[in-house]
Amino acid sequence: MRFALDHLHRRVTVDDLADIAHLSVRQFERRFARATGLPPGRRLTHQRVRAGAALLESTDQPIGAVAGRVGLTAWG
Repeated sequence: MRFALDHLHRRVTVDDLADIAHLSVRQFERRFARATGLPPGRRLTHQRVRAGAALLESTDQPIGAVAGRVGLTAWG
């Protein structure tokens, strides 16, 4: 997850995370969910939303720019 958080602006897949952890995708998903209580994709989305909210509160950047910085699809 540290890799994913450090690269929020990039498209990071569960396959990528499993490769980094040297596990099969299914093994990674099970271990990750057991450790965090959430599947990896949902946890990553949650972290992106949190990072985006923090940026919106602390900068004057428009929503589209913030969304791009945290790896969420920009609006409109």
